[in-house]
Amino acid sequence: MPAESLDRIWEKFYRVARDGQEKDEESTGLGLAFVREVVEQHGGTLAVESEVGRGSKFSFALPRL
Repeated sequence: MPAESLDRIWEKFYRVARDGQEKDEESTGLGLAFVREVVEQHGGTLAVESEVGRGSKFSFALPRL
């Protein structure tokens, strides 16, 4: 995914088109916004690493109870 999209992917309804796919195909743009909300409500953090043409790696951390 392009670097300019990395900060925006957590926004509601934001979508990044994949090669050969239209932005409106099979996506509402709500998934990562939902994940962000749940993780932050539990005091956690999110991170993403991405390389165009190779893929993206998402991770999260939650505090121990």
